[in-house]
Amino acid sequence: MRWLDVGDDAHGIIAVGRVATGVIAVGQSALGAIAVGQFAFGVVAIGQVAIGGATLGTAVLGLWQGFGLAGFAARGHGLVVSLLPDTGPALETSPEVPYERAASDGSWTRVQLQQGRDGGFDVFVDGSAVPVRLDGRLARSARGHGAALALARLRTSPHGLVIDALRDPPSSPTADPRWWATSGLQLSGLLIVAAVVWWSVVRPLAAGWFGVQGLFFD
Repeated sequence: MRWLDVGDDAHGIIAVGRVATGVIAVGQSALGAIAVGQFAFGVVAIGQVAIGGATLGTAVLGLWQGFGLAGFAARGHGLVVSLLPDTGPALETSPEVPYERAASDGSWTRVQLQQGRDGGFDVFVDGSAVPVRLDGRLARSARGHGAALALARLRTSPHGLVIDALRDPPSSPTADPRWWATSGLQLSGLLIVAAVVWWSVVRPLAAGWFGVQGLFFD
């Protein structure tokens, strides 16, 4: 393979031509580790249509990253659809402790709030009412939680235990059954992208660079 080849059908370490194949390929149709062209196929591909590992173009398929106006990639940017399921941010370590401990040291514990007829809130732990009242300044936040579970911080007052702070319990998107259905579709799409990259990039590069033939390369 030449170090530099320029021509209609160029093959070289650096190839420039209408059809270019090389480590660095530039052409109307380019295939290489780094490919730049109207139709680019490469580990890094830049073109109007770009297919490969990391891609940039108008329409892209990226096994790793994709930047463009349309297409699919493991991690999509711009208008490119991401196919790698998102598990959300790292879950914050929960500070919650059992109710008995929280009642003695002012920690966070998991409670359920239920609004009574008088507008106040009853506090339940594991389905049983407990002698805890809610700080009036948290009424709006408590209504937002409805009957859902919440994390409450307890403090001792002259009138007994009081909830002086509320927050949502840590949660993961994987707890939603719809996440699994969506992730299944995403991973199916990613497998299709991987197959396209294999046959349009890996297979011809392996055959052209190393003469690899046989299983998966015929």
